[in-house]
This record gives sequence, C-alpha cells and structure tokens, in this order.
Amino acid sequence: MVECEYSGEEIRPSEGIMYVKNSGERLYFASSKHFKNWKNDRNHKYASREE
Repeated sequence: MVECEYSGEEIRPSEGIMYVKNSGERLYFASSKHFKNWKNDRNHKYASREE
C-alpha cells in the first residue's frame, strides 16, 4: 500500500487520488481535501489542545 503525501495515512488500492507531475513523479493522496491542502502548502498538523 502507498502512503498519502499530505497526512501519511496508508491508502488502499482503488481509493484516493494519484497526482502525476510533469516530471513523471507520482504523488498519492487519501482524499481531494488532502490534495487541495498540499497544493496550497498548508500544514497538516493540528494545534495541540493544552488545558
């Protein structure tokens, strides 16, 4: 199985999105939401809640 480039989650076959760069490099994403966030250079770690 491959890992999502954005979140590091494992992606099962036939699920998720494969993005191919002009250089031929293949990037895999768990969802379109992860792809859009990666494309816009957003951080995937959420703020920790300390009480």
